[in-house]
Amino acid sequence: MNELPAWVKQFNDYKLPEKYLKITGTPCNQLKNIPRAPMMTKLTKACLKQKPNRYFTHKVGQVVNPSYKILAATPYGNTFTLKFAEGVVLNEHLGSNTVPDFLAVSSHLPITLATGSGLTALK
Repeated sequence: MNELPAWVKQFNDYKLPEKYLKITGTPCNQLKNIPRAPMMTKLTKACLKQKPNRYFTHKVGQVVNPSYKILAATPYGNTFTLKFAEGVVLNEHLGSNTVPDFLAVSSHLPITLATGSGLTALK
């Protein structure tokens, strides 16, 4: 196969990564309503009291020369992966015959955040 299937080209034409990079990430709940990890350091607690939004507003698109790899550390990376997996199932007609099909999809966001921020981070 030297060329991508037409549906993949159409999917790429949506330019979802570019759209996701323009989104500002903010918490769904106010920080005071988010349960605190028992091991949170005094320094982290003090910083959150001084500038709570500093630690949760993520302007991914403002990163200088952002690459698509940065999406792996955002929920949008999962969204992109799931949308593409949905396209695979629908356009490659998975499950449409008597031979079983298998599609493995993995979410790496929890691992990425735990590795970069620590297990007790509010993220």
